[in-house]
Amino acid sequence: MTATAGIDRLLADPARLVGERIGLLANQASLTADHRPTVDALRSALGARLMALLTPEHGLSGLEEDATAVPDGTDARTGLPVLSLYGPRRRPDPEQLARLDTVVVDLHDVGVRCYTYATTVALLLEAAREAGTQVLIADRPALLGPLIDGPALDPARRSFLGYLEVPFQHGLTLGELARRHARALGGAPLEVVPVAGWRRGEPPQGGFVPPSPGLPSRAAVALYPALVALEGTGLSEGRGTPLPFELAGGPDVDGHALAQAVNARAPHGVWARPVTFRPDSGKLAGRVCGGVQLHVEAATAAWRPLALAVAVLEAFRGIGKLAWTPADRMPWAGGAGAGEPWYEPVDGLLVDALLGDDSLRAIVEGRRDFADVSADWARGHARFLDEVEGDLLYGPAPYSAPGRVGGATRTGGGTVAVRPRPRVGLGIDAGGSSTRWQLRGAEGVVATGRLAPLAGHLHQDAGRADAAARVGELARAVSAADGVPAAVVLGVTGVGAGSAEAAWLQRVLAERLALDEASVEVLDDVELAFRGAFPEGDGIVVVAGTGAIALARSRDGSRLRAGGHGYLLDDDGGGFSIGRAALRTLLREADRSGAPMAGPLAARVFAAAGGSDWDRLRAFVYGGGRSAVAALATEVAAAARERDPEAERILRWAGEELARLARLLLDRCGEARPVALVGGLAGLGGDFETSFRRGIPAGVDVRVLQVEPVATAARLAWAAVGG
Repeated sequence: MTATAGIDRLLADPARLVGERIGLLANQASLTADHRPTVDALRSALGARLMALLTPEHGLSGLEEDATAVPDGTDARTGLPVLSLYGPRRRPDPEQLARLDTVVVDLHDVGVRCYTYATTVALLLEAAREAGTQVLIADRPALLGPLIDGPALDPARRSFLGYLEVPFQHGLTLGELARRHARALGGAPLEVVPVAGWRRGEPPQGGFVPPSPGLPSRAAVALYPALVALEGTGLSEGRGTPLPFELAGGPDVDGHALAQAVNARAPHGVWARPVTFRPDSGKLAGRVCGGVQLHVEAATAAWRPLALAVAVLEAFRGIGKLAWTPADRMPWAGGAGAGEPWYEPVDGLLVDALLGDDSLRAIVEGRRDFADVSADWARGHARFLDEVEGDLLYGPAPYSAPGRVGGATRTGGGTVAVRPRPRVGLGIDAGGSSTRWQLRGAEGVVATGRLAPLAGHLHQDAGRADAAARVGELARAVSAADGVPAAVVLGVTGVGAGSAEAAWLQRVLAERLALDEASVEVLDDVELAFRGAFPEGDGIVVVAGTGAIALARSRDGSRLRAGGHGYLLDDDGGGFSIGRAALRTLLREADRSGAPMAGPLAARVFAAAGGSDWDRLRAFVYGGGRSAVAALATEVAAAARERDPEAERILRWAGEELARLARLLLDRCGEARPVALVGGLAGLGGDFETSFRRGIPAGVDVRVLQVEPVATAARLAWAAVGG
């Protein structure tokens, strides 16, 4: 199937644009599928309704150097006014935006936090929220693909170079980033037109168009997250040459010695050759530099750019040529806005602002080990994947980079020795909304990731074909990690151990991961949650996720269950039922009064759904499916914390329904047993938890646990390996 970019989908249905006064945030790389500039195509479709152009860093032409202010002006070809969002301002003026009904955004993003287009869109969204102007993002694939790597943003280092609270390399599209930021703002007038027919990890279709002057090639894009750290030093990253972000060097650098040092450390598939170059612009303009050109032979998803960043920076340090640049020495330091979180950094070291914290610098300076830092990063990635789940528009979800340096270990002499990949356990939690995986070894968690839901109608050929494709995606993601799975534990929604579906999944996983079938254990996801909450098997677990189910064991070891009949039949108390109840409340009030309901519940649900009119709600519900509706549970909880009475009522009802399941099993067990509430909704707290606790008979030990099924599966798998 051919992917269709958001702008082409919008042009096929321009009636979805709200209002008569339309603006466009774009640049020279914004093209339609038939290679027309977006500004031309939109002007042809809208005529005089297109009233203004907005531009990010580098301007409409994309010719301006980085960190060069671009003034407002008039586009000579169209006569449209041009409002620069990287010149007299970084953050749009809400009064200026109020003159527009809708701003369309069509930009190519790279997928790295310090690449400034995402910051510009975030600031646009904030101003649009104040102005009441709609923002419509015509989405495109991120150029770097699904890998997540690097540190989370230290709030103290928030700046124009790192504004959004995402990992350094985040794996999201611009539309997904905007959805997350809109939610963080408590709602914003945002609509995203997704890419149709595209799955994360697939390369963008069509020819490569440079998104900015510093990234003129695919090779430059691939190397950008590795070499951008050099912007925080006195060295050259190749700007001002024909090979930006492929070259690294500086005056008086011995390129041969540097190449030898880099090649001793570089990840597999990347190598360096000595070169001499002279930048025409930038911080070393006109100076002859010795250095290296980096060559990438591996696919982007098969190596870690930050591993190369460490290799290059350590190589420069090893030959005595590394010095960090203070942010207050940059040209922007004295500009209007200095010190504001939406402006470039003016305190500390520039490299820390680029990366988001000082962890990369700590590795290079020898204060911390890369493996330990990567493990910290990976834990942050897992939290990020949980937080962003409801904002994802495409499967599979991004996956976390492994905690390794290109599969190599350091020796005492500073050289690098290739080591065999260690045996690890692979845990998989295939829930109704997503599939999460985790590798666990002797040193703890090695890698984590997320995919689209694995389970479906596995008794049908179509369902098995889809599940087989997900298993293939899983195998490819796991193959890039630092470990070889020797045992697998899979917890999957609606598939019991010993069933025909479980046997099929066991066989497919074994084939794709080159394991014996005996090394793969398939459980239903509730059993997995039960083992995580009660390893000794002496309690009752109530799982509140997309659906709702309770599980216990009788004294003879047989399973006792209540609920779990699926969202079409029951599962009241689960995320889908909460989201459905919220939508039903809002729609019925609209039917009664003829106008959208007001209040925190309405504001949050409508913002998450992309609007309050029925067309958008219908697309959200029937296009996003049960996972989209279930994700609304967190919005209901947020509205309840703002004391919305309808949200509070819904959460009380959901807690009561879950308590009912626990009481049923307490009666069938015939004795008091501890009851644990687990699952994705266990952390909602407030009226939800209070209602659940009140519904359990007095004297029963009630626990609310943050049990991660994927972590339980990984621990069980690692134990099966012998760990």
